[in-house]
Amino acid sequence: MSPKRTILAVDDNRTTLALLRKIFEKTGYRVLTGQNGDEALDILADQSVDLVTLDADMPVADGFSTCRKIRENPKTASLPVIMITAHDTAEEIMRGFEAGVSDYLVKPIKKDELLPLISAYFSQNSLSATEKIAVVCAEQATRAIIDYALLLNGFNGYFFGTLDELLERNEQVNKLIFDIPDGEKDIAGIIQKVRRKFRSLPLIVLSGDSSPQAAVNAYLHGASEYMIKPFNARVLAAKVLSIYRANRYKAVREENRVKTGRIDLLHQLYTTLAHHINNILCSLSLRIEFIDTKVSDSTIHSTLGDMKGDVKKIQDVLSMLEEIVDEEEIPLETYLDDIQMIDL
Repeated sequence: MSPKRTILAVDDNRTTLALLRKIFEKTGYRVLTGQNGDEALDILADQSVDLVTLDADMPVADGFSTCRKIRENPKTASLPVIMITAHDTAEEIMRGFEAGVSDYLVKPIKKDELLPLISAYFSQNSLSATEKIAVVCAEQATRAIIDYALLLNGFNGYFFGTLDELLERNEQVNKLIFDIPDGEKDIAGIIQKVRRKFRSLPLIVLSGDSSPQAAVNAYLHGASEYMIKPFNARVLAAKVLSIYRANRYKAVREENRVKTGRIDLLHQLYTTLAHHINNILCSLSLRIEFIDTKVSDSTIHSTLGDMKGDVKKIQDVLSMLEEIVDEEEIPLETYLDDIQMIDL
């Protein structure tokens, strides 16, 4: 069995910390807590942590400055940091991404949003190796910034000088970052050319054209994101990770939906089988009682009594299991996964 993942939850509100601890521990994670940024940094210096949830407004050291220090330390620079805060303005969200936040959730905390997101990050180590991000960029300085942005989250870029070079290679890629050459006017035409080859591929367009019309045209013709040069590497990293996370989030939700359907089927199967087994046991019990009335040997009476007791025990076990399944005291899917009895 793989070791537990460790989450560091940081918030100055004790009620919020208690809620996060309950959610994480119930899911099977190991939980550490801190009430300000300095405490968080001290814990990270001493403990092995896999992910951090961070409040924005805290005494001593707020979430933004804390995240910047996490990113400045080579040992924690690539650590996933999710900011969970009441601030939901575009300015605050961008401020979080510029500080190096990996993702941003707005309070109140919703378990069905938080847990799939964390699952996506914990799956990232194995999945990011399969993420093939193509980068079309001729300028070496811009290439270096893009490469750095991708490496911040553990992704590798596959670089091409021109779009034709990418198309000629016939590469199968998961995402595309396209740097529009300076002076290029037909941004819409380039995006359409990309879309003829990669219809649904997430596409991030980098351009020196800061006019609103250029951005509108890019989005209308199929750009997923439009960034104006010069751009911040951490903001690009956040956008790439956000697209990755959104796709992974959908996949996790779909996996959960399919698994839930299979579990429901198992519950129905169990109920049907339990009903049939109970009918057989009742019939067997009646036959035992009938035979018991026809024999006089005390030894046989004793044996028949033991048999009736065994039948009753089986009926009690079935009844208990039925209550557990109905009340979900023990999630059936967790039980099956833990003992690896059934391949769902």
